[in-house]
Amino acid sequence: FRSKGIPLYEVLKEKLRYSDVAYTDETGWRKGRERLWLWVMTNPEMALYHIDSSRGGKVPRAFLGEEYPGIIVSDFFSAYGPLVAKGKAKCAAHLMRTARDLKEDLPKDVRVQDFCTDLLEIMKSGIDTYKAFHCDTITRVELACRKEEISGRMSRLGETKQKNKEAENLRERIVKYHDEILTFLDNPSIEPTNNRAERQLRPNVIMRKLTFGNRSDQGIRNHCVIMSLLETAKLNGQNPGMFLLHLAKNGVNRDALQMMFGSARARAP
Repeated sequence: FRSKGIPLYEVLKEKLRYSDVAYTDETGWRKGRERLWLWVMTNPEMALYHIDSSRGGKVPRAFLGEEYPGIIVSDFFSAYGPLVAKGKAKCAAHLMRTARDLKEDLPKDVRVQDFCTDLLEIMKSGIDTYKAFHCDTITRVELACRKEEISGRMSRLGETKQKNKEAENLRERIVKYHDEILTFLDNPSIEPTNNRAERQLRPNVIMRKLTFGNRSDQGIRNHCVIMSLLETAKLNGQNPGMFLLHLAKNGVNRDALQMMFGSARARAP
């Protein structure tokens, strides 16, 4: 099956490189006792997996290209920093989780409590605004106005230096990534969080628990190709079992492309 699926895997790689958005994430993997990393680059139409010994930025760069024409959505991991793209977006959920953890860990530090509360309120306002736009309760003009107001609040919060080291690290983070944290308001087609990539990692995490990873390079290649094709077919509303059966019997043909991408996306780039 893998050999028959390789041409479609190459199609996925080409589609990813010219896509509008890539939600990215990574998780630990193993080949025997060797520690590896399983990467996912995904969007509403496709999921591409790659297993590598590196957790560095060279991995997503190899798939997205030297100058990615879309928007990269990620957490705050440093590997994504050097990547060149049309735009970048940082996960609001990761930022809010850090703020909540700090509040829980330092309940008696009033300064930290106030700082984290303000940050959580700012991010909630941003997400509520994003939802309001998608529910058609505010216009694009109103979206832009609210974004400016929310951005201003975040800028002012970034000026309040913290004595606590962890809180100061969080403050420095919102200063450094200010322009990337609210990308979902500048471009509301972009989701506020990186949950899409995390969801696409889950089937692999479950498999890792059951199989403990792979035992050979061939197994790694098989995993990347098969999971990429099956998860892409699922994203496009296809029955993965029927798709697998068709590809095994017929190889890559127009029907296979239609099953994996849907009739509206059948043509490869």
